[in-house]
Amino acid sequence: MKLADAKKHQPAESRWLNKRLGKFRLLSLLGQGAMGKVFLAEDTTLKRQVALKVVATSKDDPKAQAKAQQFVREARAAAKLNHPSIVNVLEIDQQKDLLYIAMDLVQGGDVKQLIKNSGRIAPAKACDLAADAADALAFGHRLGVIHRDVKPSNLMLTREGRCKLADFGLADLGDPNDDFRMPDGIIGTPSTIAPEVARGQPAQPASDQYSLGCTVWYMLTGQPIFSGKNVREVLIKQANEPTPSLAEHCPDLPDVLIQGIETALSKDPEERHADCEVFARLLRGHSIAMGPAGSSMSLSSASLAAVMPPAAGRRQKTPWLIAGASVAALALGGGAMIAFSGNNHESPPATPAESQSLEAESVARVTAPETEALEETTATTTTTTEPPPPIETASVPPTPFPPPATEPAAVNADVLEFTADQTQQIKPLVADDTVVSVTGRVQSAQLSQSGKTFMVKFEGNGRGDFQVIWKPSAYEKMGTAFGGSHGEQLAGQRIRVTGELSSMFGTPQIQVTSPEQIEMLD
Repeated sequence: MKLADAKKHQPAESRWLNKRLGKFRLLSLLGQGAMGKVFLAEDTTLKRQVALKVVATSKDDPKAQAKAQQFVREARAAAKLNHPSIVNVLEIDQQKDLLYIAMDLVQGGDVKQLIKNSGRIAPAKACDLAADAADALAFGHRLGVIHRDVKPSNLMLTREGRCKLADFGLADLGDPNDDFRMPDGIIGTPSTIAPEVARGQPAQPASDQYSLGCTVWYMLTGQPIFSGKNVREVLIKQANEPTPSLAEHCPDLPDVLIQGIETALSKDPEERHADCEVFARLLRGHSIAMGPAGSSMSLSSASLAAVMPPAAGRRQKTPWLIAGASVAALALGGGAMIAFSGNNHESPPATPAESQSLEAESVARVTAPETEALEETTATTTTTTEPPPPIETASVPPTPFPPPATEPAAVNADVLEFTADQTQQIKPLVADDTVVSVTGRVQSAQLSQSGKTFMVKFEGNGRGDFQVIWKPSAYEKMGTAFGGSHGEQLAGQRIRVTGELSSMFGTPQIQVTSPEQIEMLD
């Protein structure tokens, strides 16, 4: 065989090895897919190993140009975000028709691979890894960057056991001059896509929080939150179906953690945590392993409140209906084009014998009802994130009540009295276990999405200001006293509620155990 013919029949991988791209020498292939190849490479100047992502570009190929544009956007986004839990981009350059990005090398694989190899992740470790990712998202959101494709395969693992968020190729950079768009498409991965994005609405920071919530679900259960025969079916479930009960899959998880994850998975973005920083603090509070493997130290509501800023309240709503032309067309079996990154869903655990090859990031256009599964990858590195310091609640000297609008409410009486429009003063000034009385007109009285709490909110309350709750043990007597199965007929009534103050995810609340705590004023 001639030398030229021998080279032609070499495996594709070996034809790349020991080649040079700029100052980088290619050592081995880490993964490949629709977006290109990822190599282990040596920086010949600094004598260190990096992950080198390579994509071919062509002026004559619109698809290649789109890949190149996405490739450059990923580098721009990651370079903008200097954070220990985000993959560090070292360099981007071009040699002839090859674009390449040099990144720190993360050698622990990703969360998807870990679950395929070993099954679901112990709760304490899952919370620890997810908190790293939530910190990274919160940092990006503060700089106007929305990831838009948070999923298990984009959570990279270092050898030290930390998590790094990867693949900003689909990110919204918050740049008005950025004209990157997916024509007639939705951006994301079906198994972790937020309901509002599945309905064709733009992604927002709360959308990343939902996607991370889906990823935490996958880490804890070993399976996606929704699955289906095709992309259309998964999308419809994400947009319409209530969140399955995490407690049924993981009965040993603390209630506070379950409620926190379910808050992140609320169908309505307004009912999720106030931001990813809040979600990160919740997760950090459950990242300390205690006792048998898989258990975690559960913080009480009061102690959790010390580290949690206000979280969104949650209210029951009628089920979402898919809106937007592209998803509606999917639901009708039409030919709308949907753009997704990677496979149509994250796979459930597989045996170690299954293929563990890395996938290279991609955006797959899927025409309903058929799906084209494309592969995805990312490679990266390591640093640790310290948990944020607790925010202590403060108490202040008493002042007369009722105060002028510019003065704080009294905080040292036997019973501190507030009107509903003053409840924003409670959080910074009143400690837990203080007896307070709040007067106002009830805006809503209904079960939480999980069904484990009945929640009453007042007119004039802002998000995270104050709430009244009671648990299932009080449902019957509250329903008997106030109407409805649980007390629903309180809606629209003017009441005074009195009880000890506590906190849930940083939101001040009174937990009612008896109808005597509520006085009807109308």
